Amino acid sequence: MLKYFPTFKNVGRFFRNNITRPGRTLLFLLFFSSIGLVYLDTPLVFLFSAVLTILSFSAVVSFLFRPNLDCKLVTPELVQANAEIKADIYLKNLRNRSAFEVFIDANPGVDEFQLKRRSNDLSIGMIAPKRTEREDLFFSFKQRGIYTFPSLSVGSTFPFNLFRFRQNKQFSERIIVTPTFKDLVYLEVPKSHHAIDFENEKTVKIAASAGASEYVGNREYQTGMPVRRWDFSSWARTGKPIIREFRENQRGDAMVFVDSFFEAPTSKSTKEKFELILSLTAAISNELANQHIEIANLVIGNKVYPIAFSSIEEQLVQVGRVLAEVEPTDEANSSALLDEEFVQRATENGSIAILLFARVDETRTEFANLIAYETPNQIQVFANDGVTVAPPRFCSVTFDQIKEGSVVVQ
Repeated sequence: MLKYFPTFKNVGRFFRNNITRPGRTLLFLLFFSSIGLVYLDTPLVFLFSAVLTILSFSAVVSFLFRPNLDCKLVTPELVQANAEIKADIYLKNLRNRSAFEVFIDANPGVDEFQLKRRSNDLSIGMIAPKRTEREDLFFSFKQRGIYTFPSLSVGSTFPFNLFRFRQNKQFSERIIVTPTFKDLVYLEVPKSHHAIDFENEKTVKIAASAGASEYVGNREYQTGMPVRRWDFSSWARTGKPIIREFRENQRGDAMVFVDSFFEAPTSKSTKEKFELILSLTAAISNELANQHIEIANLVIGNKVYPIAFSSIEEQLVQVGRVLAEVEPTDEANSSALLDEEFVQRATENGSIAILLFARVDETRTEFANLIAYETPNQIQVFANDGVTVAPPRFCSVTFDQIKEGSVVVQ
């Protein structure tokens, strides 16, 4: 409610937002010439009357010619922090007359929102009656999280460029902002024990030469279909072009564990380390998606987040939603890792385990052994400052490597 209280700051904001510079100049002249009303100075009285008439007439005309616009917004659902994002804004003129000198301005509701073109409003010369115009708005979010897109002010300064009549447009679109990350250089995912049986040695060789591991069957060729191998014998027998279909090697679903336990979870150094670990998690999740590997469970500390798979894109959205909101927890809670029920829930439906540790101690080593009992195919990653030596069987990744995008996990 304080933003509506008539303080000097709020009054100044009102004049800046609703009156243009020429309009504010006329207001100053109106205030200056009002001295003539006190001293009955004839020239100043005439000046006051003229300026008041101009302002009143232009305010009425600007109000009558104000546009009525329908505003729709299209933004990506999943973005990275500090990355430039483009939103498509569609403005439809609902009136039967043209809308002139239309402007668009964002009203940031959170400090994390940063408009890339903050120095000037987006402006459109004219929108014809019942027509729709598209404009681009570039912005970014400074920190990860889940945000509602800020409201937009849409209005016009037509016809005298003295007043701005605005329409505030609220949006329900929510944007998931993940940690900033750089792609991995390499990620070697171990194959699961879900063996695939082939009919004979010949089929195995055909699958291997085709770059796949499972032969699905034959199918009649249709125009536009991708062809990896022709079945010439079937083609000769049926007189129709026949292709062999293969399915990519299925290595099983992955379980990804992220260590969120720290001695001082609220300290600045802890938050910086945790953000880098989340960046590494986002990069690994992205690489798993590139390799068409499903994530069964994402485990952050002692919380299990099942990932319901419908598509690779949806998997990334679900993972991003989790990474956008998690926070580091106290080291005292790390004993929950050894709970048998927790381990079973964490490894449910997963045949590959990728474990990201912020430190290595007895509790975490025993946890890795429990995971190995349920899921023997695992990668243990130790994220560190580059000074601490990683124990055997751990893949060492330094924080500098995460920042530079030079991470190799194998």
